[in-house]
Amino acid sequence: MKFRIAILAAGLSVVGPASAASFCVASADDLTGALLTAEQNNDASNSIRIHTGHYVASEGWHVDVHLRGIDITGGFQDENCQQSPLLDASLTVLDGNNAVRPLTINTTFHDGQTGGQILITGLTFENGSGDRAGGLKISDAGPIYNGAIRVERNIFRNNTSSDYQQDNSAGGLLAATDGSTTDGATILIVRNN
Repeated sequence: MKFRIAILAAGLSVVGPASAASFCVASADDLTGALLTAEQNNDASNSIRIHTGHYVASEGWHVDVHLRGIDITGGFQDENCQQSPLLDASLTVLDGNNAVRPLTINTTFHDGQTGGQILITGLTFENGSGDRAGGLKISDAGPIYNGAIRVERNIFRNNTSSDYQQDNSAGGLLAATDGSTTDGATILIVRNN
């Protein structure tokens, strides 16, 4: 009887609602795993804290953000990423190796409800190459994210994008949102990059 109760309790914890997760990343594989888990954790806000270092994106990192958003911050040095990050974006580099876009944040599973915040800060995006944006792409076509996007205190260096006839391309960053405040102001902040 105790064995069945333990299995039932374990099953309930797997099926229950997702909770916010925080990840401390110190390698390219850690980053891949954290983004995958964050994508599967679709009803919770996720925080990915990246140690200082140089991370080469062999295939480019991807995450599909659902309702709650995601926070990706570089500059951490302590083992568990609990101390405040260093405020020098050049110390945490996501490198596309002139072959791929380092980071893509899609919103394809977004269902039109108001989303949370996507925050990207304290990172260098360099040597990226991709369609529409070479360094970082957040949302875009179908459906456009309906939450806040804030991109600040990053470095975009040596990124290129392919050109489209009907769309504009951006070497470093493409970010799109239809999110708005109650007074109708769109919440897209790109500053101090």
